[in-house]
Amino acid sequence: MIIALVHGISHSRPRDWWCEWMPHVQRLIGARAFQIQPINWEFLEERQPAHQLNWCTNLFGDLSAVRDPLINGFIRQELDRASWMSNGLIVISHSLGTVLTHYALTDMELPVRLWVTMGSPMWLRDKFPGLLPPGAKPPGVRRWVNVYSPVDWFVGRRAISHADANYRAWCRHPASHYFSSNAVWNNLPRELAAAYDSDEPLAA
Repeated sequence: MIIALVHGISHSRPRDWWCEWMPHVQRLIGARAFQIQPINWEFLEERQPAHQLNWCTNLFGDLSAVRDPLINGFIRQELDRASWMSNGLIVISHSLGTVLTHYALTDMELPVRLWVTMGSPMWLRDKFPGLLPPGAKPPGVRRWVNVYSPVDWFVGRRAISHADANYRAWCRHPASHYFSSNAVWNNLPRELAAAYDSDEPLAA
């Protein structure tokens, strides 16, 4: 089984985000046999490292990525490859990565056992109808779990109504803060175990 990781706006050195995520993900899955596949779309963007820009430029500059056919095509290709290589796919995405993943999973209708979103801006879709998806659950996703934080002033401070479950954290926006939150540690090990152990056939 494969866990695909889709990052959002980088807040550290570009391309090194998975080094920050990996210890958290490995602790969450425990002894279960997962293959972890980072999907690094940021290298496709020719721009300054996000930590050198102010938050407003980060947000609106990165939102333009959802219309970039190169970025969208790359994420679809990597998710499709992960699905083809595994007997079950789980996706964990953060921030803008949740939007890019939503488009990909909706268009491709890939069978996904569990999709975890953290710090997602999709509740802002009414303000950005041309950029953000309508929010409906992608058809191939068995279970969608969202982690949000009321004190995430950046984008992730509200629940997503279309998710199967919303877990409230109390943290700032960076992925490392979400991964360290009680909402993740009290709920995601159980969610991942259920997805791993489920024998229910996935949709083709």
